[in-house]
Amino acid sequence: MTGSEDAGMTTAGEDTESEYMTEDEEDPTDRYDAARWLRKRVGVVVARDLPAEPSEEDFRQGLRSGMVLCIVLNKIRSGSVPKIVNAPSALFYTPDSTAQAAYFENVKNFLTAIEEMGLPTFEQTDLEPGGDFSSVVDCILAMKAYSESGASDFTWTPRPSRSRKTFLRNNSAPAMNAFARSQGVSINELLADQFGDGDDLEEECDTGPLYTIVSDLLEDREEEDIPIIVENILNKVKEEFASRLGVTTNDEQGLAAIESPISQPKPLTKEEEIKKLEEEKAAREQERINKEKELRAQQKAKKEEEERIKKEKELLAQQEKARKEEEERIQREKELLAQQEKARKEEEERIQREKELLAQQEKARKEEEERIQREKELLAQQEKARKEEEERIQREKELLAQQEKARKEEEERIRREKELLRQQEKARRKEEKRIKREKELRAQKAQARKEKIERLKREKELLIQQAKEKKLEEQRIRREKRELEKQEKARRREEERIKRENLSLAQKEKAREEQERIRQEIELLALQEKAKEEEIAAIELEGINREKELLLEEEKANKEEEEQERIEREKEEERARKKDEYRKRMDEYNKLHVNTPKQRELIGQQDNELQNLRSTLSTAKTDVRSMQDNCQEEADNLGKHVDTLCQAAAGYKKVLEENRKLYNQVQDLKGSIRVYCRVRPSLPGQENQVTSVDYMDEETVTIIVPSKSGKEGRKASMFNKVFGPSATQEEVFSDTQPLIRSVLDGFNVCIFACGQTGAGKTYTLTGPAELTPETTGVTYRALNDLFLISEERKNLMNYEISINMIEIYNDEIWDLLVTDGTSKSYPY
Repeated sequence: MTGSEDAGMTTAGEDTESEYMTEDEEDPTDRYDAARWLRKRVGVVVARDLPAEPSEEDFRQGLRSGMVLCIVLNKIRSGSVPKIVNAPSALFYTPDSTAQAAYFENVKNFLTAIEEMGLPTFEQTDLEPGGDFSSVVDCILAMKAYSESGASDFTWTPRPSRSRKTFLRNNSAPAMNAFARSQGVSINELLADQFGDGDDLEEECDTGPLYTIVSDLLEDREEEDIPIIVENILNKVKEEFASRLGVTTNDEQGLAAIESPISQPKPLTKEEEIKKLEEEKAAREQERINKEKELRAQQKAKKEEEERIKKEKELLAQQEKARKEEEERIQREKELLAQQEKARKEEEERIQREKELLAQQEKARKEEEERIQREKELLAQQEKARKEEEERIQREKELLAQQEKARKEEEERIRREKELLRQQEKARRKEEKRIKREKELRAQKAQARKEKIERLKREKELLIQQAKEKKLEEQRIRREKRELEKQEKARRREEERIKRENLSLAQKEKAREEQERIRQEIELLALQEKAKEEEIAAIELEGINREKELLLEEEKANKEEEEQERIEREKEEERARKKDEYRKRMDEYNKLHVNTPKQRELIGQQDNELQNLRSTLSTAKTDVRSMQDNCQEEADNLGKHVDTLCQAAAGYKKVLEENRKLYNQVQDLKGSIRVYCRVRPSLPGQENQVTSVDYMDEETVTIIVPSKSGKEGRKASMFNKVFGPSATQEEVFSDTQPLIRSVLDGFNVCIFACGQTGAGKTYTLTGPAELTPETTGVTYRALNDLFLISEERKNLMNYEISINMIEIYNDEIWDLLVTDGTSKSYPY
């Protein structure tokens, strides 16, 4: 433009006062670092108004719209500023435009987000001329440090403050209009291209501003490629501007003012413009297609993400199911704990009953105390009578107050009474010494009790030694058991050898005798074990009872001793109180100087009563101490006896467990599976009929088997034992009876009978229809033994017995315990 135009533009502006600040010896490095970091984070297109090394005023103009600050904050922490309002370039910002609201909104949102992140902040006025712009630089550098170090390791040290000078100058239009002259029409066209027509310059564009598109293009580029790409974009923009400007002279001069270093482009023809527009339209269509492809790829990724989330939900459902099963298991455990709690409450009820018994004893003790209290009340009544008598004496003293003649005699009497009081004080001291000696005697008894405890400990060690000897005896029994096992193995080998060599009946008989001898030894061991169990159970029960009695006696003795001490303290306090009262009365009496024979007689009578009371109290103390000594001696003897019982029963459970294991191992030596054979006798009227049994002994049965050729064959079978036709129910049960104890020790035992119809299975297991003690079957005898053993062990263990009797007949299971008269069958 010409100089006149410059002058006109200069005079057209209104003079305003602007405040400029210069820093004394300020280093602009921080401001430059902040500007370069912002340009790097948001891109040169978004930061087009922000030079790489700006002055403070340029930096303020580039940031006052708030867009750069909001964009960089969203890049550091996504979503910090949810909405960014587009504002026009700061180069053409006018205070009167509607974009000022957008400026305030962006800056306000930015400051709110910065404050929530805990970073240094600034005021909105700091972006205005005259504001403290150093706080803005500090805020940007803090964001830089936050971005580089992360939220967890972020630390910020503010810059040291610098002194600044402030001065005012008239800022007229030339400062701003010179820049406007240098830009000319092309800038306005640029803004019109980005934001639409000039009327809608401050409004948001529906399709987005140019710098947003350029920012998206440069977002994933390398830093060294950005200048080349930006230069190409600018060249294309300038060419587009030139094609739209037309051929007006003023426009050409304005364009020449902007692009003086660049040669004037050749105007395009109408066909070239149409061709270029079609190319641009094709490019935009291609870009739209690419965006649609990216959208489909995003939808596909979203669908895959939904499938992954669905699988994770299924996995969580499985985990929830497993958690519920675990909760059910925990619930069952809680129910078990509730049962245990119920047992504990029953035990507490038993203890409560014992406490009630103790309460009854305590009640008897309280009745004894009430009796003593009644005696005290009787003494109180006597004391009351004495006080009434003293009051009467006082009245007589008033009547005899004028008898001065008898004053000297009364003084002599009082002297004698004082002498008597001194004697009584001397007797009291002797009583205290006697009490002290008694305390020393009790201490000696306590020492003797400790010595007795030491002696009991030595006896305990002796019992431990005896337990060790018992353990050695058990080891000897185990060695004998191993010998029996060896003999049993030898017997089995002998039996096998007999089977192989087909020995004679005499050798078999010898082997059976050896087996019978071993069985008798085992039964003898079982009887000895049972006797030991009964003896130890009786000793343990007696020890428990004696221990309870000892605890009760000890508690009773302690309570009686405490009560006796309390009574003694009360009596001592009562004696001291009476003594003080007596002294006060004597002092009052001395003041009256009264002396009569009746008074002397009354005082002598009271002294005699007091001496009798002291004698009675001393006798009661002696009796109580004697009773305490007797109770302590009985408690010591009882404790000694209980310790002996506890030591004797200490190894009971261990010995019992060893004996049970030994017993069950002996049962295992006989074989875990045993097969018996019982030959049914001939039915009435069939005694003379031919039987299929040819020969039988205790272990072998030979039967006649007809063959197809008509000749008779014989087949021999061996069993653990064979019961002949004459065997009784007792003999059949005697061989299975030892297994009953194994059932109560936790071992599973199964006894069943098999055979054809009419072979006698029901008779063997249950007995005939009309039962007698001799004809009772194996099942009822086993139940009787179970109940008998559980009753013997009821002090040690509680058993619960349940019964279920079934019969398998014709491939059906029949319940034999129905009570309604109908048989109940189950599918087999």
